Amino acid sequence: MQLAAERIFQAQDIQAVAIPFGGAGETLQNFLGGHVDIYGGSISTVLPYVENGEAKCPLVTSAADVPALSGASGLETLGMADKETLLWRAILGPKDLDPEIVAKLAATIDEAVNDPSYVEFLATKGEVPNVVKGDALGARLQSEYDALAEVSKALGL
Repeated sequence: MQLAAERIFQAQDIQAVAIPFGGAGETLQNFLGGHVDIYGGSISTVLPYVENGEAKCPLVTSAADVPALSGASGLETLGMADKETLLWRAILGPKDLDPEIVAKLAATIDEAVNDPSYVEFLATKGEVPNVVKGDALGARLQSEYDALAEVSKALGL
């Protein structure tokens, strides 16, 4: 998440000092304890604290607004949709995977992801299903890789 935040900071010429922590739990504890000013991490981790008023989420790193965070703006609202960085999950296979297996996996995943009970479960975690396949997935991964490489280079990493 540090690089996602840095994409936004660089675009807006915001200077920030990154404080490395051992993971989302440690980062969230320090944020809630007032030791750091900004928390960057998954929505599901911070959502309960936003809902009970212990934290405020003014911005998400997705282009679109997130329904579970009614007070937060997506980057599109700020004219920065191209700076979107998402936490994603993928099912990848070898490049020579049998096309019939690929088709069966894709159909099964589509069915599961679009199941109303799963969509409802994701909503309670602040997430919205977003299935990207094939060449579109490859293009998204390459685009994100290139963008984060540029940020990393600017940071001297």
